[in-house]
Amino acid sequence: MQAERPNFANRIQLDLELLFSDLPIMTEWLAGEYYSALLVCLEHHNHKSGIEALLQNLDETLARLELVWSKPLDEYDRRSWGGPGNAAETAGEGIAWLIVHLFTDYAVIERSARGSGVDFWLGDKGDVDKLIFQTKARMEAKARTHIQYDSGIREVLKKALEQTEKSDHTDLPAYIVVTEFSRPVIYLVQK
Repeated sequence: MQAERPNFANRIQLDLELLFSDLPIMTEWLAGEYYSALLVCLEHHNHKSGIEALLQNLDETLARLELVWSKPLDEYDRRSWGGPGNAAETAGEGIAWLIVHLFTDYAVIERSARGSGVDFWLGDKGDVDKLIFQTKARMEAKARTHIQYDSGIREVLKKALEQTEKSDHTDLPAYIVVTEFSRPVIYLVQK
């Protein structure tokens, strides 16, 4: 299944606070961690609510996203992360949950075991509330706080694609979501 292709002319609002209410299996604690990590990374680059982020695949822009949020960071959030370098991986997972949920037919159903080659297992959105679910896809999330050139992002994508080879035996599609916070830009690539 290919990621839906919203009309490029439209600007789609992506409310980061959906982490708290609209994602299956997301705990309030984890949502708070993802949210604060995202804001640490965005704030580091002086981004404010309403900043535009391009959603791209390898060949084209899929959508223009307007990243919005209303709950501000406090000094405890900033100090607990110690900067965007510590927050980037967690922030990238938070964005990936949102992107996969909004632009595919899947939702995160489980964190994968270390060494599996992916971060999360995905299932059909309609099945996530059932006690028995079937894994339908894989997801790997990466994030960087600053990559100057597109070739740098493509290198991160290449390494993520190679990493997913460890679970290729499943024959499940893999979604790779790479977020770069300085511009910001989000890549969604299906393998």
